[in-house]
Amino acid sequence: MKKLAMFLVCAMLFGCAGNSDIVLGDNGYNSNLVSLEAIDRDIVQDINHRFNELGLLEFQVVLKSNSEMDVAYKVVWLDESGFELRNPVDESYKVLRLNANRQISINKLAQDKRAKSFKIYLTTKRKLTLMSVVAATLLLSGCTNQPFYTDNSGKVNQGDTVTLGLSNEDFELAAETMTNSLLSDPAFANQKPGVRKVVAIGRIVNDTALRLDSDKLTRKITQAMRRSGKFILTSAVASGGALDSMSEDVRELRGNDEFNQKTIAKKGTLISPDFSLFGKIRQDNIRLSNGKTKVEYLFLLGLTDLNSGLVYWEDEKTINKAGSSDSVTW
Repeated sequence: MKKLAMFLVCAMLFGCAGNSDIVLGDNGYNSNLVSLEAIDRDIVQDINHRFNELGLLEFQVVLKSNSEMDVAYKVVWLDESGFELRNPVDESYKVLRLNANRQISINKLAQDKRAKSFKIYLTTKRKLTLMSVVAATLLLSGCTNQPFYTDNSGKVNQGDTVTLGLSNEDFELAAETMTNSLLSDPAFANQKPGVRKVVAIGRIVNDTALRLDSDKLTRKITQAMRRSGKFILTSAVASGGALDSMSEDVRELRGNDEFNQKTIAKKGTLISPDFSLFGKIRQDNIRLSNGKTKVEYLFLLGLTDLNSGLVYWEDEKTINKAGSSDSVTW
């Protein structure tokens, strides 16, 4: 079985020598990517995309072949941070018959408004069949390169993960751990009922090789802080600028005769924050003796008293993953 697995793996590797990723006419939207496997790039004639009146992303890919062939394709939708959005309908391969010298279009509409980009995979039906056989064989022979969560040693499998990068589940786990730590900390656990501290979002440093949206972490934490009844978030001031500029914009209406001045926010009514939420997300890659790579993500957060500059709370959460070195972002 292992010999068969190795044979099929070699066949795939040599068969993929002509694979390529090409960026096609993005019309200002530069993340559109088409991935080709065992298919001539000339088959892609055109690609168009737009957001419809409901705010949903839709695209059209025009294909044309000089000979009759069966093409398999699947679509992956991506959010603004490049994370995949699960969609069982589009992420499974479908087979399309191309007649010689006849154009055919693939039209897709995202079902999630979070979709800001996409990636469409194109391959031949024969290639798809071979990929399925190889995947099944590798699974049976125990040779899979599926990334997995691990301990500090990088050798203990604590459950599979979809990526060696950071997934939404990782952000949720880190946020939940940090929130529980903060609310149970002696500095705030015994806070008097009805006393809500005002918190501003400070600087969150991304010290990883990934393009991350720190809001995925801070939003979940500040929402839990608000629900605890001990904190309230200000959007009028934050590191890098106000989260919501309207607090300042409405004050520019003072003296505008078109507005009832009695309804304009008065001077001295904005509330200054008591604390600032700051942090860092760090990535360390470590090559293991078994040829795999352990990726360590460290989430560090703290709460600074803005009156004294003292850090009243801080904690960290580490997420370890391991997998093939070929799939690691350095």
